[in-house]
Amino acid sequence: MARLPQVGGDSGDWGDILNDFLMQAHAANGGLKSGVVGTAQLVPGSVTDDTLSTAVRAKLNAISADAREIELRRSATSLEWRYVGDTSWTELVALADLTGPAGPQGVPGETGAQGDPGATGETGPAGADGHTPVVEWRSSGGFLQQRTDGGVWENVVALSAITGPAGQDGQSVRVTMVAASDWPSESDDDPLHWYLKVPGPDA
Repeated sequence: MARLPQVGGDSGDWGDILNDFLMQAHAANGGLKSGVVGTAQLVPGSVTDDTLSTAVRAKLNAISADAREIELRRSATSLEWRYVGDTSWTELVALADLTGPAGPQGVPGETGAQGDPGATGETGPAGADGHTPVVEWRSSGGFLQQRTDGGVWENVVALSAITGPAGQDGQSVRVTMVAASDWPSESDDDPLHWYLKVPGPDA
């Protein structure tokens, strides 16, 4: 591998090592070898019109003179182009070839401001006249039943579910018919002894 001679070393081989190093990029006449300088070695702005050969400048000028402005557009299926002034478009690339995979779900945006109220809609047509249904009830077959407008009787609830417990036996009440003139001044305090006032001879 070519290298520079080392200071304090390479005694007796300095010339050979240095020549081998220089010959990597230089020809025997001292000029640069063809292909040694590429775009990576060029300093930006170092190539100007004056540094180009006449033949190269002639080619570039010819290309510039023939250049035409183009237009681009997207159709439903492809990206298309045409020269300005032309009427027909040429497909450049299909949109399907430019579509990448779906990206991840984005972060939900903030809730927007309340919109203005919409205009009042037109009044709808009048509805049909209402109907008050006729509802009937009855007890039949151990059920409380209902029907509407003379329809089919339907069970609502079993009578056994709404029947309460049997009540206590009643007590006899003693009733005394008393004329108004004989009405007692004091009660006998018996809640089961009732007095019934009847018209007397003076009535």
